[in-house]
Amino acid sequence: GHGNPTKHRPELILNNFSTRLGHRVGRLLATMWPIDPQFRGRRVVTFHNQRDFVFFRHHRYIFESREDGKGAKEHKGHLAKPDDAPRLPKDQKRKLKKKLEKEKKPEAETKVQARLQELGPRFTLRLLSLQRGTFDSKGGEYEWVKASGTQPTRKRFAL
Repeated sequence: GHGNPTKHRPELILNNFSTRLGHRVGRLLATMWPIDPQFRGRRVVTFHNQRDFVFFRHHRYIFESREDGKGAKEHKGHLAKPDDAPRLPKDQKRKLKKKLEKEKKPEAETKVQARLQELGPRFTLRLLSLQRGTFDSKGGEYEWVKASGTQPTRKRFAL
């Protein structure tokens, strides 16, 4: 489910704003958030650009350490044999024992994992135009306008 956001200022992640226009839009989006995040709150705001769509997500993260039990089991199955199985000579037993010790994995290791909890809201944006200076619908100077009537291409992106 969705969690409740805290009062801490979030970290800001701008992902994949690589073109000149993308840098400009990323900078514009970054000005809406405080400059100095409070990392103690573990809040993250992400703007992700993909195929000229900007996806917004708001998460809280937590680091957890858990023990991984995969290495805890020993390979004793190789030594198990029925009572009527032939006995091995001592030198072969030593070789087998050394081989098994090399294969033995360490006991349970602790792994650190990051988990995310979505805080919401989430939305998607698409840039239609970018105006220089203050907003003026009649006499404003446009830096960039989405080309209308052209077929969208899969290879060229503006942001």
